[in-house]
Order: sequence, then C-alpha cells, then structure tokens
Amino acid sequence: MKNRIAKLPALLVAAAVLTTGAALAGPPGEEGPWRMGPPDAEQRLARLSQELGLDREQSRQMLEVLQAAEADHEAVRARFFAEAGPEICAIRQGTEAEIMALLTPEQIEQYQLLKAERTLQRNHKRSRLGAFSDCPGLDD
Repeated sequence: MKNRIAKLPALLVAAAVLTTGAALAGPPGEEGPWRMGPPDAEQRLARLSQELGLDREQSRQMLEVLQAAEADHEAVRARFFAEAGPEICAIRQGTEAEIMALLTPEQIEQYQLLKAERTLQRNHKRSRLGAFSDCPGLDD
C-alpha cells in the first residue's frame, strides 16, 4: 500500500500528460470517447472551426498552434515513458498478478480474451502515438 502511494505523483503526471486535449476532444463517439486515441490536431481544428465559426486565416493559425502543441506533448510523453516506463510495467505486472489470483480458471480465460480484444483496439492509437507503454506480455 505504501509503495503504491509513493508512486501516486508519477501516475498523476502520466494521467495529465496522456489526457491532454480532453477539453478539445468533443462529445463521445458511438463507441466511447477517444476510442481510437485522443483527437489529432486536424480533428480538433474541425471541431473548433465548426463550433467557433473560424475563418480561413484563423483556421490556418489554429492548426499551426495545435500541431505545435501536439509535437510538444509527444516529446513530453516520450521523455516521461523513457524514464518511467520500467516502473509503470512493474506496477502493471503486480496488478496483473493480483487480478489473476482473484479469478477462477473460467474467468481467467474470459479476462485474457477481453485483454486480446482491447489490444486489437489499441493498435491504431499506438501506431499514431507510438508504442510507449509496451510491457512484454501485459498488453491489455
């Protein structure tokens, strides 16, 4: 318990970095918000252009701002996960072991199927943002 509390600040930073753009993401889609990852600069611009009635020049400038922010966020993500990746993987491994210990053999089988489905759904996001959270054997 004490170990998990000590890791809380790093996890809060990770959550903040990974959820950047939530305010510009728009309403959830049919399959839930960010089903294929957070919106990119062009998707954000489309939403803002429509909702704010941006003219061409504003749209051009807004796209530059959003693309620069996207690049900055990616750089922060890359630095963060280069440093914290092993610790995040260790947390995930511990959590995975605790979850598996709670489940029946039938539930374990179903849990593994759910994880495999989720991994397939993440492929697009990982291709766009980079596979920064790979923990061997723990894709969920």
